[in-house]
Amino acid sequence: MKFSRRTLQFFIELILISLSFSLIFFLLLPSASSGKQNIVDKKNEVTLYLFWGKGCPHCDKEKVFLERLRKTYPELKIKDYEVWHNKENARLSQNDGIKSA
Repeated sequence: MKFSRRTLQFFIELILISLSFSLIFFLLLPSASSGKQNIVDKKNEVTLYLFWGKGCPHCDKEKVFLERLRKTYPELKIKDYEVWHNKENARLSQNDGIKSA
């Protein structure tokens, strides 16, 4: 199934925006046990997988945003995979290619 470049960019932008909001919600969700705003414990690590396309302006903006977020939350580890020009990375982004530990 082939998609136009514009359609692919739209879906990537939609996924990145959803991912950003989900991450922000997770990091800022009040903790039920402590009542604090930040539920991420300093000894816990959160790994975020970013699948992006080289030359995608939306991806570039997302990478800048995530870098600022990573500086704010050092426990956030970002693993990024370029998927437009790397078939192996594109395969990882589909069908549960990355398994959690």
